[in-house]
Amino acid sequence: MKKEFLTFTSKVLSGVSRLMLLVALVAATPMFYACSEDPNIVPTPKPDPKPQGNPNGVVYNGESEVSCDSAQSSISFKFEADAGFELETNRTGWVEFVTPSQSSEGGSYNATVQVKKNSTKESRKANIYITVDGHERTLLFTITQDAPAPEDLASELVKYVDKRLVEEYYWLDEYKEKRSTFDFTLEPDVFLDESLASMETNIADGGYDSKGNRYVYSYFYQISGSRAASQVTGYGIVLSGYMWAMNSAGTEYGLIVSHVYPNSPAAAQGIQRGDIISTYNGSKIGSTNVNNAWYDIYYSLTSTVKLGVHLDGSQSATTISLSTGNYYENPVAHYDVYDLTDENDNVTKVGYLSFLSFDSDYTNDLVEALRYIDNQGIDEMILDLRDNGGGSVNMSTVLASSLISGSYNGQIYQTLVRHEDNPRGNTDCPISGVYNGSALPRLDINRLFVITSGNTASASEMVISGLRGLDIPVMTIGLASEGKNCGMDVTQVTDKTGTYEYAPITFLNFNAKGFNDFADGIPADRDMNYIAKNAKNEDVSALAGSFMWPMEPWGGYSQDMGMLEALFQIQGRSIVDVPADTRSSSMKFQPSRKHNFSRANGQMEPMQVEGKRIVKGATLTEEERVAFDSQSYK
Repeated sequence: MKKEFLTFTSKVLSGVSRLMLLVALVAATPMFYACSEDPNIVPTPKPDPKPQGNPNGVVYNGESEVSCDSAQSSISFKFEADAGFELETNRTGWVEFVTPSQSSEGGSYNATVQVKKNSTKESRKANIYITVDGHERTLLFTITQDAPAPEDLASELVKYVDKRLVEEYYWLDEYKEKRSTFDFTLEPDVFLDESLASMETNIADGGYDSKGNRYVYSYFYQISGSRAASQVTGYGIVLSGYMWAMNSAGTEYGLIVSHVYPNSPAAAQGIQRGDIISTYNGSKIGSTNVNNAWYDIYYSLTSTVKLGVHLDGSQSATTISLSTGNYYENPVAHYDVYDLTDENDNVTKVGYLSFLSFDSDYTNDLVEALRYIDNQGIDEMILDLRDNGGGSVNMSTVLASSLISGSYNGQIYQTLVRHEDNPRGNTDCPISGVYNGSALPRLDINRLFVITSGNTASASEMVISGLRGLDIPVMTIGLASEGKNCGMDVTQVTDKTGTYEYAPITFLNFNAKGFNDFADGIPADRDMNYIAKNAKNEDVSALAGSFMWPMEPWGGYSQDMGMLEALFQIQGRSIVDVPADTRSSSMKFQPSRKHNFSRANGQMEPMQVEGKRIVKGATLTEEERVAFDSQSYK
């Protein structure tokens, strides 16, 4: 190995013996220098003096500390060795010698080391040593390589996630302040969740679950690549987060059907909202199988399932076999018009719409439902948003515009306020008379009754707040809403692994009066907890306490106290005042079914399963934002 350096030096040194005699003779001859003022004679410069003392056989005049950035780089240095030598480093994993690292002969040398790219999160040091034959090892210098910038560690998707947060996240000041502490080596969705959950100023972006774990609304997940409504495969059953006790011991459970999608396998078998599932694949549902049953049914995890279902309030279960099939998840759950007759036989026409999410793929379905209600010439309107977690700002604007008269066209429904450094700026969402070039129905309501719960969020809350900002009286009935006064600008990004939808919280929404203060939820004007405690009638009290337990199809009002209170309020009454001896049949509302099961103490909490996600948020696509900014919705 030590012969590697001899290619050049051996040729030079081989002539030394022949020159020694001549050098000796020249040295013995006296030399006389004449003084001259000839300007062409330039004195020979004296060489720099060498350092005195060379205890380790090496002369090195370079820096003892050398710095470089996190990128791959090369470092060259010079030294003189009295004899053969060997160079080495204590960091062979990321420092390599480009020139030979050893020689059997002494002399002056130029050497180069290559420092690899720093892919860690910290700065790092490496020592360069030399050992000259007959001497101890000597430290020549130390290399300090900088820590990489955070984005240098990231995949292209994480860089995209980070770039939008730096430029657009509503709480971007704290994000940029803490950015250097985030782990950019994570997958993009995990990076987003963990980074934002570690912040403090952005509590409006999410909250805490029942176990005290922080969660965020901002999301990043893979999609099929198209925003158009597409069929899904499953049973078509949405389960409630609550369950019934099916025996006095509370050891047998009944899972409650919250919704069934039209034209789904479950709908074809006659299963409806309020039905109870008490057996799963031939076994009663209890503590040992309740989780498997709930997740399998809700997320259609298997291709077939056999259920025992109490249909239409029946005390006996019907065995139903389901196989997964294709259907559309249309969020327009139910709409109808009721003839509400008072004690004097005066009839009030009441429109009703149950709406599960602001999924913009189904805006046309929403418009058609509203057009049907409008054509009936209603006097009052009930909007059921108790299970609506939000969605499209555009769709929320369409709904609000359709509920009120054309005299409001052009007035501000909501203003989406972004961070002052966000290049997108603020967006005004005006009331409009058209959607997709067609005129919207106009129900021309004077007031609105909205059924709400803790599941009511974001774009749903925008309807309540936005209409109040236009001085439309809105009465909320049920429970306080979730309290999501912020929303997301949605974008898509595609790489070799697929197409992803990305929606960080980028704006707060303010109504026309500048109101935004409902981060803790919009309180229910007619609160079911209050009614349960203060109702004179025991049936009313019990059913109000079970408000979140679905017990009959959408639009039923024999046991749905949210719906019943809305109808009573339209007549200027309240169910809290129903006399103790009054039965349901005398309230002029005919009961449709009656469950005799008791409420269980526990409840199921929906959780995310791979490939499925329950998203709550007011969302705005780039196309929608441009349309709003250009006022094309007027």
